[in-house]
Amino acid sequence: MKEKIFLHIDKISKELINLSDTIFNFSEVGCQEFQSSEVLSKYLEKNGFKVQLGIGGHKTSFRAEYESFPGGPSIGLLCEYDALFGIGHACGHNMQGPCAVGAAIAIINTLSDKYPFKIVVYGCPDEEGYGQSGGKIKMIENGCFNDIDIAMIMHGGTETTTDLKTLAAMHYKIAFSSSKKDSEYFNKNLTEREIDTMLISFLGIEFLREHMVDDARIHYTYLFNNNTDINQKIITDFIVRSKNLIYLEDLKKRFKNIINGASLAFSTSADITEGKQYAPKIPITALVD
Repeated sequence: MKEKIFLHIDKISKELINLSDTIFNFSEVGCQEFQSSEVLSKYLEKNGFKVQLGIGGHKTSFRAEYESFPGGPSIGLLCEYDALFGIGHACGHNMQGPCAVGAAIAIINTLSDKYPFKIVVYGCPDEEGYGQSGGKIKMIENGCFNDIDIAMIMHGGTETTTDLKTLAAMHYKIAFSSSKKDSEYFNKNLTEREIDTMLISFLGIEFLREHMVDDARIHYTYLFNNNTDINQKIITDFIVRSKNLIYLEDLKKRFKNIINGASLAFSTSADITEGKQYAPKIPITALVD
């Protein structure tokens, strides 16, 4: 069975590579992947799939279905095709769609006359979070994925592996600011005090790492802006992550204490904006094996 599927993938490999190169050249960021989703959905449609566009609350998503005959499992294959802002497809999402549709087409062309099954290919926008839509979270909220028994996805890498762990994640955008009156009182200009608040926040997180479990993470970065207004803000990005949702809630509280403590020390304000919270992946160990 595997040999037949692999032979068919080899047969269409040039088409799949062309798809990957095409999506790479588009390099569309989250929620703007109109051309990328179109070339994938049209390729599936050409190969016998029924395609629905713009499902699950996204304009750039799609759902493609093929059923051999009733009574079998419903297998979900997921595509991502968004690029990183300012960088392009550095994360390899140009390959995910062609890999998923290549697997789907190889399966229906080698097994559809022998076994009952349904293949559902989902096009999933905004995995990188540029569009701040929540990606698959928004699709779940709008009823997607309830029609499949399992969901499978691949990601580009240097070697073939099976992954058992994906961390939960909460994204925060934090703006540090202060008033002109406070700056005059402290004899500091606005930018210096806000940068000091940011740096103490970063330092607090570094010290917190020693007291975190091994499978938890906190990432941070400063978002550069050239706003020269006297009331400018220092904008930062943070992602708090954990394998365990219960531990994540505790870590989020400790993280906010650090932010608020740094702001209190310098009499600045921390405007915290929460993004969508991603749950950890639940692996099917038997399938992975």
